[in-house]
Amino acid sequence: MISLSRALDVSTSALASHLRGWAGTTAFRPAKSQPVQPIILYEMENCPYCRLVRETLTTLDLDAEIRPCPKGGTRFRPEAQSLSGRAQFPLMVDPNTGRQLLESADIVDYLHATYGEGGKTARGLLRRLRVASSYSATAMRPARGYRARSSRAPEKPLELDSCESSP
Repeated sequence: MISLSRALDVSTSALASHLRGWAGTTAFRPAKSQPVQPIILYEMENCPYCRLVRETLTTLDLDAEIRPCPKGGTRFRPEAQSLSGRAQFPLMVDPNTGRQLLESADIVDYLHATYGEGGKTARGLLRRLRVASSYSATAMRPARGYRARSSRAPEKPLELDSCESSP
């Protein structure tokens, strides 16, 4: 039997995905080429800007190593701060090209230009609408992924198939 807590968790996740129009559900524009080495994304689960980048990684079906950086995190957050000089997320590092970017719109543009079919992310009103819907999705699950919880590091990175919108 599903607990009330679990049912609420799945329901709020589904609502958050619905608010984003199920963006990041499928790779409808697969990358023209896969990176040789996975792209590294330092991010916070509850960050609306990080969500936009994760959706793009799914849309382009790109291999990426996600490094969670919640507040109080000691595993990857200090490493990200050392690389960029600040606690700002998302931070993307592409070991294939040596590029390092902080702003979500710049990261999305870079991913499309480097691995996709080119093009730029929406600007102006459309960009504001995408960010607003990402904020709305985050508001449905405000505490998820914000603060670090004690955990044990896996022996090797977990390998997951991405579907950003999956509840």
